[in-house]
Amino acid sequence: MLKTILSGLTFVVLFLIFYLVLCVLIAGVATIINHFRKKPGKDVFWRTFLDMFLNILDPLNWF
Repeated sequence: MLKTILSGLTFVVLFLIFYLVLCVLIAGVATIINHFRKKPGKDVFWRTFLDMFLNILDPLNWF
């Protein structure tokens, strides 16, 4: 039973790490696009990253 729980926790941790990396990549791309469009706003990376990463806490956005 403990092995099953650890296996499930490992999956959850790996999923969160994958999701974190994906959010960082997408926020980086959004920042680069914003830079080339010469739009003002220095918080594009953090705004995009936090908007995407914190969406995982809202179950209504899962499906």
